[in-house]
Amino acid sequence: MSILITKNPSTEMDVRMVTVPPATRSYTPMPHGDLIDTIQVQLNHHLPEYRVAQKQFGLAREGQQLFGLMTLRKKVYPHPADITMAEGIEEEYVNPPMAEDKLEISIGFRNSYDKSMSVGIVGGGKVFICDNMMMSADAVKFMKRHTKNVLKDFDYMLWTHLPQLQNQFVHLEQAKNRLIDVEVEHEEGYEFLGRMYGNDLLTPAQFTTAVADWKQPTYETFKPRNAWSLYNAATWGLKKGSPSLAIQRYCNAHDHFMSTL
Repeated sequence: MSILITKNPSTEMDVRMVTVPPATRSYTPMPHGDLIDTIQVQLNHHLPEYRVAQKQFGLAREGQQLFGLMTLRKKVYPHPADITMAEGIEEEYVNPPMAEDKLEISIGFRNSYDKSMSVGIVGGGKVFICDNMMMSADAVKFMKRHTKNVLKDFDYMLWTHLPQLQNQFVHLEQAKNRLIDVEVEHEEGYEFLGRMYGNDLLTPAQFTTAVADWKQPTYETFKPRNAWSLYNAATWGLKKGSPSLAIQRYCNAHDHFMSTL
């Protein structure tokens, strides 16, 4: 689960149309559009098995500050029996349906034209970025000042950090597969969430929401009574509360599940 908080949600076109200031002796701007393009090019190169499922942008100070979030999902190709074959053409298909894996990893980023903050990236399974300049994540984080070689240096830093993002997704998949194999009786789920509340891993409001989602899952895929469904009920509850505390809350809950179940 990743979060972008901004007072001014914007489109990618809005972002790209902001006028780039001139460079000075001590400052070289990173154009907002170049930042977005660099991230996408590197994602395509390093993580070709993932697709950008969602983009979110926010502008502050009349476009002088950019905040963004890209959410990635792993591509899952359809079974051959589900492919629509092109008439009269063997072993070719037309617009095959693409099944979506619900696991997500995200990249949060920020940039400025007014020298108020460095260009920065955070990434992982859980990302928080806000237009008060706060950024946090559970896997990747790096910043770069707007110096003369900012474009080249940023490109290199992104190149060296993206493999960590892929490793994070692998860990999430392993956790998912492990929890799916653990059966949890309905009443046991209530007891587990109650212990999370008793150990201050869930607030009263979060506990109420998690119990409601375990009782009647919001999504069909979480109806099976297993630890993965319970995990998602807990994280559904964790959406309640202060977003600035979200990353630590999610990490604590994740560690609790993996060490207990």
